Amino acid sequence: MQKNVIFTILFSTFSLFSIECLGPCNPEPECERDFFNLNCRFIADGEFLYWTTEVNAVDYALQVTETPLTANCAIGDYKIAKYDYDPAFRVALRYYHAIKYWEATLQYTRFTNTGRDSVEDNSLFVTPTYLDNLGVDTIIKATSTIDLDYNLLDFTAARVFDPNPHLRIRFLAGLTGAWIEQKWDVDYTSDVNQVSALQQKWTYKAIGYRTGVTADWFWFWDIYMTGRATIGLTVGKYENLSQQTSEDLPNPTESFRDSRYEDYRLSTHFQLLLGPSYQCVDPCWDFEIFAGYEFNAWSNIHEVFRCQDDGNYSRTLINNGLLGMHGLTLRVTVAY
Repeated sequence: MQKNVIFTILFSTFSLFSIECLGPCNPEPECERDFFNLNCRFIADGEFLYWTTEVNAVDYALQVTETPLTANCAIGDYKIAKYDYDPAFRVALRYYHAIKYWEATLQYTRFTNTGRDSVEDNSLFVTPTYLDNLGVDTIIKATSTIDLDYNLLDFTAARVFDPNPHLRIRFLAGLTGAWIEQKWDVDYTSDVNQVSALQQKWTYKAIGYRTGVTADWFWFWDIYMTGRATIGLTVGKYENLSQQTSEDLPNPTESFRDSRYEDYRLSTHFQLLLGPSYQCVDPCWDFEIFAGYEFNAWSNIHEVFRCQDDGNYSRTLINNGLLGMHGLTLRVTVAY
């Protein structure tokens, strides 16, 4: 008895491969609306992602529109680091147990995103929002380059419900793992072509739990409205590094800013996906095409450290906010 309990806990997912699965294809009339519901199925998902990233507190310069009357407040337009839209992919392998209505999924998401922005003098003043250590030289150009490397691995099990022939719901839960890194470089160029180079990088490596729900709502013909909403709670190691040099200093290669911060922290990940899908059902195989818009939001990992006072090196202003990704998601699913 004890061995059976231990075996059940450790290898419960393997029970999906039960011999109760139907053997031959069964072309019954009612299976027209039972997508993936006839027999045990192996299911492969391939997704094309066209996303961008949104982050807060990434201003790097102020383009002054007029000479200020006093030096107390800014007058002008802040320049911020911006991400472009970039292609990415997500793949998944699923196994569906038709008799018990269970489904196991292993899914991997890979997304790399870049962005470049700059501002030049052009008869207007350019003021850095970071300390540049370029002496009294005038800043004529500021350039920002930002990069994101996003990796997410999910292993979940889902219970499938068919309340009626027009609706299918999956309640899922399982493990999630994340490896996320953002690099942000800012270069300030003076009127004598001296450069102050700032490199910042934070990394978050974590593991945790994920739960959520997916739904397929039949509309007409073979068209469905498909949605997915999940939430993940992770714990992991967070590192934030910052380094800066200035060619105006006696030793241009020596960093006048070289700070490191690390801790272990909790973070939440929200995911929302919605769009139409075309689902073709066959007695022996199934096919689906999906197109929708997806939102992802991570909390408690995007942070920017700024020097606040030249006379007190430990005095630091910490800016933080959400890390958000959104864009088009296209999926092709084949089941056999």
